[in-house]
Amino acid sequence: MTFDRKVKVPVIVGDGLHERVTRVTRHFTFADLTVMPLSIITDSWERSADAVMWAALEWALPAEQFAVLDDMPLSAVRQQVSAWEAHFGITLEEIIGLARTRKNHPVELEADLIEIGLRLRNCPTPEFNWRDLYVIVKTRGPHSNLYGAVFPDKAGWDTANQLAAEAVDVLRWLQWAKSEAAQDPGTMPKPIPRPGVGDAPSGEPKHRKMTLEQAKKLFDRPDPDREKKLYKMFR
Repeated sequence: MTFDRKVKVPVIVGDGLHERVTRVTRHFTFADLTVMPLSIITDSWERSADAVMWAALEWALPAEQFAVLDDMPLSAVRQQVSAWEAHFGITLEEIIGLARTRKNHPVELEADLIEIGLRLRNCPTPEFNWRDLYVIVKTRGPHSNLYGAVFPDKAGWDTANQLAAEAVDVLRWLQWAKSEAAQDPGTMPKPIPRPGVGDAPSGEPKHRKMTLEQAKKLFDRPDPDREKKLYKMFR
């Protein structure tokens, strides 16, 4: 599958002090971005994103079409790349991310693919391309092997498990609140560790413990301005 694109693009013509920009019609026939070889990425990704872009264009375009890119402003070249990416539903940046994932977590990624009947060694091919892999990686969720490797603290915590942990925390608190231990706030049961819930991060000040008797003494102190405050509140 290819992507044919005929556009009028600005081209730099002339030389030296007589350079000018004119608009000419160019025809480009891009190869299928979703099956671009992995080597195109790995051979250039350490240099820069632009290096990847030019390597991808050299692979994707016939030699005579690639040659005319030198006469086009860089902004116009990037416009053609954006149209190429939009047509195939994936960007070069996303493919770079997938390639890095393959390098950093090959076992976990392969395990997830085997579970659904696919093999990492077959990507990219027309039957299993970069777009397919991108969709799988984006939607596997917190129970996948890859998610557990990248986000170990969040692995397994889907909505159902979050709600179950919240219910257990509430029950434990109710049981504690009805016991004699509730007179000491420091004995309050800690919530089940999970993303977004837990003890205060290290370095943050912790609240001082206060007994029930201390709280009564604090809030039973006479307030000389009590009548004024009540008047302002209810007038």
